[in-house]
Amino acid sequence: MERSPVLEVRNLRSPEGGDSRLRSVSFLLYRGETLGIAGESGSGKTTAALSILGLRKAEGEVIYGGRNILALPGKEMRRIRGRCMAMVSQDPDASFSPFMRIGRTASLMISRALDTSRAEAEAAAREMMERTGLPGRCMEMYPHEMSGGMKQRASIAIALSCHPEILIADEPTTALDTIMQAELLALIGRMKDECGLSVILISHDLGVLRQQADRIAILHGGTICETQETERLFSSPIHPYTKSLLAAAGAGGSDG
Repeated sequence: MERSPVLEVRNLRSPEGGDSRLRSVSFLLYRGETLGIAGESGSGKTTAALSILGLRKAEGEVIYGGRNILALPGKEMRRIRGRCMAMVSQDPDASFSPFMRIGRTASLMISRALDTSRAEAEAAAREMMERTGLPGRCMEMYPHEMSGGMKQRASIAIALSCHPEILIADEPTTALDTIMQAELLALIGRMKDECGLSVILISHDLGVLRQQADRIAILHGGTICETQETERLFSSPIHPYTKSLLAAAGAGGSDG
């Protein structure tokens, strides 16, 4: 039976005169899969993620729920962000105010996304933080009292408290040590299964994507130059840029 895409990105590109230009990004995200997006720094990975969520101006189409969400009014797009799609960035500090306890930040973000009471939002955040391995006392902590790994877990917990269908994880382990990276990636994989998520995992680390992704799209110069199932991409890369990335990472691949 043919798989059903939960998201379709068609010819996503930066508008004329944009500072960080996407030339043409197209891909499908299927239900229940993890799609890796790889590319060197400056290739447009983060720009693509922000554009999908309507946080960076872009042209093209992002089809979700049968609609091009880039054409929706701002109010409707804000309802999709958080409630239907959520993003975890590489810098967890960007998600928190240094002057607010984690629990207050979480309840404000969740209540705004779900249009629910602060008390309900706080309860949802506390439950999800416990599911992601954080102690309940984290709700009373300020960001500076938490390690980088704890703050990233809290970011994931807040995102998942809104029960999105799609999680975009943009270099979520960049600032973490090797052990914490492995723990966080395992957490994302576990929560994907438990919550029925479809995940876009953005990384410059092909080793990470090989372990986590079902398929990998290679972004080069603002364009997706190749998309393949993960092991096939490593064994039989097609595009010269993909071959050069694999060679630079020591990941092999055929010369054919």
